[in-house]
Amino acid sequence: MDSPIKEIITPKTKTKVELKEWITGGDFEEFQKELLKSIKIGADGTPVGAIDSSVVIAQNHKAIDLVVVSIDGGAEAILDTLKALPREDYQFVLDAINEITSPKVSGASVTNMESS
Repeated sequence: MDSPIKEIITPKTKTKVELKEWITGGDFEEFQKELLKSIKIGADGTPVGAIDSSVVIAQNHKAIDLVVVSIDGGAEAILDTLKALPREDYQFVLDAINEITSPKVSGASVTNMESS
């Protein structure tokens, strides 16, 4: 199943960035692996120690890889192209990606299927 594509325009350089509107469950698992592979879990099930900042950067790069379709029509070297944008534009795109990779769930409901 392919996600529809949406276009955003960065505020400073007016760069056109095409993003998937959503990611699959499998994509989400790949995104989460970047963070989860660095977390150590104690015997009581709670995280132990701090998360290395490089893990957050790696997770951002994975999210870019999963969500960004093209930048100004080009689909090659997306990460390098995005990193070359001014910080304001880079953050603008990351914020849009975060809305896709970590959406707030609204309107969800659970139906009890048990018979009485």
